[in-house]
This record gives sequence, structure tokens and C-alpha cells, in this order.
Amino acid sequence: MKDLKVKFYEFGQFRLDLKKRQLLYEDKVIPLAKKSYSILLFLIENSERVVSKKELLEQFWEESYVEESNLVQHIYRIRKILKNGGSEDKYIETLSKSGYRFIADVKKTLEDLEVPGNEKQEFLTRKPHLSESDSGKLNSLKNTKLEVDRDPTLITAPIKRRKFTKSLTAIGILVAIILVASYVFFLKPQNVADSNIKSMAILPFQQIGQEKDGKVSLGIADTLISQLSNQKKISITPTSTIIKLTGKESENPIDLGKKLGVDAVLAGTIQKENGTARVNVQLIGIEDKKTLWSSKFDSSFSDVFSLQDEVSRQIAQKLSLDLENNGEALLKAKSTKNIEAYKEYSKGLFYWSKRTPEGLAQAIKHFQNAIDKDAQFVKAYALLADTYSLVGYNKYDLMSEKDTMEKAQTFANKALELDANSSEALTTLALVNTQKKNFQAAKSQLNKAISLKPNNITAYLRLAWLSALEGNLEQAINEMKSAHKIEPHSELINKTLASYLILARKPEEAFALSQRIMEIFPPSNEISIFLAEIYEQKQEYGKSIQELNSLLEKDSENCVASLVLSRIYSKTSKVDKAREVLNGILKIEACQGYNYAIASIFANLKDEDKTISFLKKDSVNLLHLLYLKNDYNLDSIRRSSKFEDYVKQVESKL
Repeated sequence: MKDLKVKFYEFGQFRLDLKKRQLLYEDKVIPLAKKSYSILLFLIENSERVVSKKELLEQFWEESYVEESNLVQHIYRIRKILKNGGSEDKYIETLSKSGYRFIADVKKTLEDLEVPGNEKQEFLTRKPHLSESDSGKLNSLKNTKLEVDRDPTLITAPIKRRKFTKSLTAIGILVAIILVASYVFFLKPQNVADSNIKSMAILPFQQIGQEKDGKVSLGIADTLISQLSNQKKISITPTSTIIKLTGKESENPIDLGKKLGVDAVLAGTIQKENGTARVNVQLIGIEDKKTLWSSKFDSSFSDVFSLQDEVSRQIAQKLSLDLENNGEALLKAKSTKNIEAYKEYSKGLFYWSKRTPEGLAQAIKHFQNAIDKDAQFVKAYALLADTYSLVGYNKYDLMSEKDTMEKAQTFANKALELDANSSEALTTLALVNTQKKNFQAAKSQLNKAISLKPNNITAYLRLAWLSALEGNLEQAINEMKSAHKIEPHSELINKTLASYLILARKPEEAFALSQRIMEIFPPSNEISIFLAEIYEQKQEYGKSIQELNSLLEKDSENCVASLVLSRIYSKTSKVDKAREVLNGILKIEACQGYNYAIASIFANLKDEDKTISFLKKDSVNLLHLLYLKNDYNLDSIRRSSKFEDYVKQVESKL
């Protein structure tokens, strides 16, 4: 029963409901912020070890520049909630300079998984013998919080700063069978091109039986996505999002399709048993929840890689896609004929997605192994380059920043030497050039990367960042809108776009976008604060104060909400109230470190010395400079000679 879905985690008198994402005390729901819930769940699921603060920051704020105090605040709040729930027990242990560990005994309650989709449809031609743990997983896929890659060029708020184990046995069979399945599947004479499919997600196949490894399905999905992304008729969800579906709780593919905002999903199951693989493949329409195509069979394999190319051709043919930029050459250039190299690449892809120092170190090893086995493997070179660039940009202690960027440039150039149309390699070189302040070269590379691969979300995000750094916020917004069109249900893209709108002083557009965000995503403290800041810029201070007070009634220890409230008071006639709230915040240990936000309050209190003092405590980076130049909250001192001198100092350091 070990593979069954966990329904509850129980500890003491508490119960964590995974389906409803709620914390209960003796069946009474205890209010818990979305991020706090996720942190508590992560600590429980990793209770056998100490979880470092760095890992938690990368797990839950991987898209942001965030202060450690933000994490401390959430831990403090979780502890307080558990205590207020009526418990005197200690659940979360703090280990000095190490991190946190969940120390209470935890009981799991499991539930059987339901088979989603068309109940009348058989998934396999012959029903195989399935273990009890697999019987409900035939058409379920992995559940995750959907986000794009952690990228150093994303912004979400002005107060933030940067911050398997089984071997891939028989991967050749698994790769081949999935591709054989897809080949037969797409040769079925059906008129799908006439259906109104404008966007599609290729999901990792759900593996059932004894021989499982999510990294296998991930590698297959990445290959098909890459080969089908160089056309503009149908938007293909990028690997950077699909990769998040691996290794999480099972979820109905239709629900995943809704979260991704696509018209259709390609989903399937695969079971290897006694040398035979049984495969089910479906293309499911999201709106009407109907299977548009399907194929169910047992099969063996022969020529894996030629078949892989054929699958992509058949998909393109069935959907009437024109592969641009010499598509045939692209299909060949991006593949490998060496199964051992493919194994290593799949492992590297898995670890690369983790974005942790440990994960990136493993990714470097496996991508290098793939290159050692196939010196012509373009994508291995490209992702090895990207891995080095991320290590360097985030200043991880694997090697010096200079060395990592040099390696990133070397391997990206090698990928381009082998394939001048490698969108991934161009995107990496752009980050290297951004580090070197060669912004024009970086922009040129990113524009070419997008022309080669229209669903390259990372390229759009980095291009928007460069436009913002150049002071062209209008162009940055246009780039973000392009990314939003590809992934309209990405929480990160929505919030990043809204942040640029606020920075560009377009509160009405930001407000309209915030309404859509609240329709798509569950209520959260972060969204409430975001809405309050929009009201603030619209000078609708009463609505802003009302929004923040409502939040603080539920979460009185929320430092960010209190800081924004103080700043709003400072813009009204309630200056004494602003100082009172601020003085209270400065005494709270969990609220230390929000230097930029505190500086913005002092700016509106016309205290230049304290404004500059707190600004100097903040991290000096390009994001900091971007807000210094554009943030409306600093308008009250923008023409001050002290402020102008400080901005010049920051520019000289960068």
C-alpha cells in the first residue's frame, strides 16, 4: 500500500488534510496561510532529516529575491498556530545554523485513488496484473504547484533579495515503447486538425508496476516538447512547467490541463511486465473532457531514436503544424542515438529541475556524462551551460562565479557550434552577457532564441528583465504579456506581470490583472497585500487600509501587511499612527530584515537620513537599482541630493 495517495497526516490532536489543503484541530479548521501550509507539509514529509533554511527558501521562494526573515516569520506563525490550537507539544525543532526538523510522531491515513476521465473507456487492450498500489493510477498524473523555472531575472516585490535514487533500468525499453505507442496512436485516421486546439501540454506518462522512475517520463516529455516547439500554430507548454509534474501527488490530467490553461493534454500510462510494455495514450480535450485520440496495446521495440523523430512528425501532421526553421534538421540535431547518453541526460534533466546547489551539482555530473558518451549531444551541452550559469548567477559555493560563467559560455558556444539554432544555448549566453553588462548582445540572443522556440518562457522573462533595466518598462510589460499568453495560469507570470505594471505606474491594468489572479488562485495573504498596494498607488487609501486590516485580523503577526499599512498611514494625515505601527514592527524579531519596505515608510515620513540608512542595509543588485529608479513610494525624496548621491553610489557598484 506504500504507493497509495496520502489523505491525512495526523500528529497530536492535529490533522493535515492534503486534499482540501487544510489544518484541523479535533475536526475544527485552523486558518493557515497557503505558504505556511506548504512549509508545514514539506517539514512533515521530510521529518526524518533536518531541512536547512536555504532549502526551504529555494523550495518555496525559488522564483523570488527573498529575505530569510520571511521564512522565519512563517515558522513563527506555524508554531503559534499549533500552540493556539490547544497543544503544548513541540513540533518544529530549530537547530542553530542548520535549519528545522519536524519532531512529532506522524500517522498517515491513505485513500484509494480514483480513475479519472472517461469511465467507459478501457485503458489497456489486455488488463494486466496490477498491484493494489497501482490499481487507481492508470490515468492520473503528478500534482505540483505550477511555476516556471527559478530564474535570477524575475521580480515580484521591491522588498526582496536573491537568494533518484534507483538507476534508470531498461530506460531504452520505456523510451521506445512510449514512442511506439505515440507512433501508432497518431497514425489513427482521425480529423483532429479541425478541432479548436490552440495550446497543448505533453505530460509525463504515469508509470505503473514495479519498474518506475519519473525521470524516464520526464526525458520523453522533454524530447517531444523540444521537437514540437519550433512552430507557432499551437502553443506547447514548456518543459520548465511540465517538469514540475514529476514526483508529486497524482492528479487528474484534466485538472492539470485547467491549471495550465491549455486546450488539450497528451497523457498516458505505461507498465513494463515480463519484458512486455503495455501502453495507453490519450489526447484529451479540456473543455469538453473528451478523449480526442487514444491507443491501447502491448508492444516491443526496435529503432528507438528514428521512431522518436517519426512521432514528432506524426503529431505535426495530425495537428497540421508546420515546423519552421528547417524542422527536419532540428529534429535530428537535438536528439542522440546513444541510449546511455540519453540515460545520463534524463538524470541531469531531473536534477536540473531542482534548482538547489546539490541538484545543480548532480545535473552537472550527469550532463557531462551524457556528453562523454555522445560528443554531438546538443541539448546536453545547452543544459550543462545553463546549469553552470545558474550556479554562477546565484553565487552557489560550488565554484567561483567567474569560473561558472566561463564554463557556461564555453558549453553554450559548443552547443551552438553543433546546432546554430539551439534556443536553450542562446538563452544561457544571454544570461552570461547580462552578468557582463553586455545588454544589447543579450537582447539579440534572447530575441533569436524566441524566434527559434516560441514557447521559450525563460527567454521572455529575461528579455523583459533587460528591457526594465534599460528603463523601458513598456517593453518589459509587452514581453511579460507574451509569456502570459503562453502560460496564462502561471501564478509567477501573473504576479511578475502585475509587478511590472505597478512599477510602470499602471494601477488600473494591475488591478484588472489582480482580479483574474484571484479568480484563478485560492485566496492568500500575498494576494491581499498585492491588492492593497494597487489601491495604494490608485490613492484609494481607505480600500487599501480595509484590505490590510482584514488580513491582520486573521494574521496579526504579518510583518509585510503591517509595513504596508504603516506606509499608507504615512501618506495620509495619520502620521502618528504610521510611526506607532512602524515602532511596533521594529521591535518584532521576526520582522527584521525588511529594509527596503522600512525605508519606503521613512521616505514618506520625510526622514531622509533614516531612509538612506535602511536603503544601505538592503542588498545592492540590479533589482535594488531598478526600484530606486522607478518605485513611486520613493517619489517624496526622489529629488533629494542625498538620495541622488546614493543612487549614483549604487550605479557605480554595479
